[in-house]
Amino acid sequence: MTTNPPPFAQERYLSGILELVCQNMELTPTQYQDAKAKYEAVSGWLADSNDSRLASGLIFPQGSMRLGTTVKPLGRDEFDIDLVAQLGYAQNETPTEVYSAIGSRLSANKTYESLLEPKNRCWRLNYAESSSFHMDITPAIHNTSCSNGGLLVPDRELSDWSPSNPAGYADWFEQRAALEPILLFAETVALRADVAPLPEQIRLKGPLKRIIQLCKRHRDLMFANDTQGKAPISIILTTLAAQSLSCSPRTALWTPSAQMYTQQSLSSGS
Repeated sequence: MTTNPPPFAQERYLSGILELVCQNMELTPTQYQDAKAKYEAVSGWLADSNDSRLASGLIFPQGSMRLGTTVKPLGRDEFDIDLVAQLGYAQNETPTEVYSAIGSRLSANKTYESLLEPKNRCWRLNYAESSSFHMDITPAIHNTSCSNGGLLVPDRELSDWSPSNPAGYADWFEQRAALEPILLFAETVALRADVAPLPEQIRLKGPLKRIIQLCKRHRDLMFANDTQGKAPISIILTTLAAQSLSCSPRTALWTPSAQMYTQQSLSSGS
């Protein structure tokens, strides 16, 4: 006589399968090391500039590499590495001057000069097809009107500044990622990754980041033949997923220092 496994065992089994699926979608160690080496090389080249605006600035990653939601390219698609080059001593400069400062520095490198492509709000380095990725470098200055670490990004089409806050968004996202569903098999919930210049890939990331990776792969498959640009961009998927988690009536906030779960009601704002 056979008996059906209890519901929590089925949930544990399904969770394990989804975790393995997501791990398989991660960048391979070779891809990650290639991306990390290029990120460090470009960052170093910008930081070592004699231009005081760059030398006094701050360079940091943004996007899926920072959030830990990157997935391997599907077919011929490329994944991207996004970094911000925040200039210092440039508050009185125009958007065009700030944008050009980054382009001039990159053009001074013979390797980067042949890869460089100007975009509306960033400079793109298109690496060889064997790398399967490109790098977007976004120039920025501090937004003095934002008390939460906001930036101003030059917009070439508007010939003006556009507000942005990648660091603030990353902090907001990590707060959402720390809110875990209350599960009977709590030992499978993952630790949060430490913040690093280019965050290392970790095997266990928690439900929110895994859900976003699955959404991205579903998007890639559903719009594989899209030629009109209708596929939703990653930032929309990421934001909607994070907001939907915050709508859960009851969640558990994992506190690494206490090694315990603390129930928290989002609806009460506590």
